[in-house]
Amino acid sequence: MSSEDTPPAGDAWIPFLISKGRFLEVMVIAWQTVEDLVDQMTMQEFELVTVPEGDDPRVDLVREVGFQKKLDFLKAMGRLSAPDVTKIKEFGRARNLLFHGGVFTNPHPMTIADSEEQRMMNLAGMASRIVTNRAFGVWTQRETDDLTNENIPQPEKPAGVLRIQRLKKELGERDRKSK
Repeated sequence: MSSEDTPPAGDAWIPFLISKGRFLEVMVIAWQTVEDLVDQMTMQEFELVTVPEGDDPRVDLVREVGFQKKLDFLKAMGRLSAPDVTKIKEFGRARNLLFHGGVFTNPHPMTIADSEEQRMMNLAGMASRIVTNRAFGVWTQRETDDLTNENIPQPEKPAGVLRIQRLKKELGERDRKSK
């Protein structure tokens, strides 16, 4: 593989692929990133561990839930903002039109204009940055141009979740004191 085929050490794949105009690779890898991290954030909210595979049947139950429901759940839990969800859904619609709308499966495929390819790659890049940052607890990040939430305060967890967290903390402290 030549150095033109891979990003420089320490650089991310999706921005590199966008800069090279590698449309199909951007769309596939970005969607995989979005789906995987939405799944992972959902698992985190339920405090589930996904490894080793098959160890916890609750993981399979969560994985069976539809993608849109997971987005709505993550928004309700304060992990994603309304603008985050809008961007992710916009990318999802564009991606679905390509792969499920017949563009690549049609025996007479159409050509996508360069400007449309660039728009879709930019959407892919933004959606993947959003989920990557939110998965690590970053609400906004100027360095990666993830400014979707720049003027939006991160919401607290729902009241019921906060009560459970306080209860777990109190029980954990009591447990440590009793030992």
